[in-house]
Amino acid sequence: MIIAHWTMVCEKLRSFVISPDMVRVKLIKLNMNKAPGVDFIGTRMLIELSDEISHIVVSKSLNSGDIPQDWRLANITPIFKKG
Repeated sequence: MIIAHWTMVCEKLRSFVISPDMVRVKLIKLNMNKAPGVDFIGTRMLIELSDEISHIVVSKSLNSGDIPQDWRLANITPIFKKG
């Protein structure tokens, strides 16, 4: 069941057209005042390495349909609000 789901996700990824320039623009627009995530990579590093990162993301992941195992993991914490 999980394998079939990831196969479907990979097929959907191949249908998207995302260029390295599109990724770079998103990285450059990151807010420098935000704290690093669970990977401890700060926004300043992401912005300064945006050219290199954008080519890696597009060529190694999106074009091949291969998603690194670390990208499949997430720490999700629900925040309950009144109402």
